[in-house]
Amino acid sequence: MLPSRSRLQSWQPEQLTEAADTVKTAGSAIETAAEYAAGQCAGLPEYQGWTGPAQTAAQRSFDQAKRAAYAIADAAEAVSGALTIGAHDLAWARSSLLDHVTAVETGDLWVNDLWVVLIRPKEYTSEVLVELRKQRDSAQAATNTKLLAVGTADDATANSLRATAQSQAVTLPQAPTLMEAMINTSAAPPQDEVPNPAELMGQLRQGRSATSTPRPRSPASTPTPSSTARRRPCSCRTVVGP
Repeated sequence: MLPSRSRLQSWQPEQLTEAADTVKTAGSAIETAAEYAAGQCAGLPEYQGWTGPAQTAAQRSFDQAKRAAYAIADAAEAVSGALTIGAHDLAWARSSLLDHVTAVETGDLWVNDLWVVLIRPKEYTSEVLVELRKQRDSAQAATNTKLLAVGTADDATANSLRATAQSQAVTLPQAPTLMEAMINTSAAPPQDEVPNPAELMGQLRQGRSATSTPRPRSPASTPTPSSTARRRPCSCRTVVGP
């Protein structure tokens, strides 16, 4: 998923790390409880607390539960590992993109919610405007690369969790059908919120936004006689507006 700027700012990858610790701790607790119960049952004949066929049958049940608890603990540890790696990858990609945008906006460029780099609306000379457009194009290319890295980290985390769960025989909710997704949009997988710069349509949408700024007027342009009295002489400066 490619999030908008405001959406990415609200993401908190550290919560995945907290979830990883919670899952691992829960798996260990189940394993410990099962081992304790099986051990207590196994010690009953030694203290003549309970012997005979019934105790033997109970011991088999506790041992079976212990093996199941081991499997749960292993699954919890695997999921915890996937969450931890995903949290690290997402945090790095998120920080890289947001830090880059902060640096871009220290000058005459700014970045909107769709990650399109624009020139601030103010007055510039033609020479400065030409240079700013070069900076904008360079900043847009770097922004696109870092945005795609965020999408890759997000998709990789989701895919890793799914693969880990399946490898541990954990049943995951099935993806909704097209009709179900249309009826209940909250059940559908999240879609890209911004144009994908890796696709032609995304590049075209970014380009339309970035080139909406008026082009500079030629200093050599000559006003028509009817407008000479109303217009000031050309100051050879360009006003950039939204």
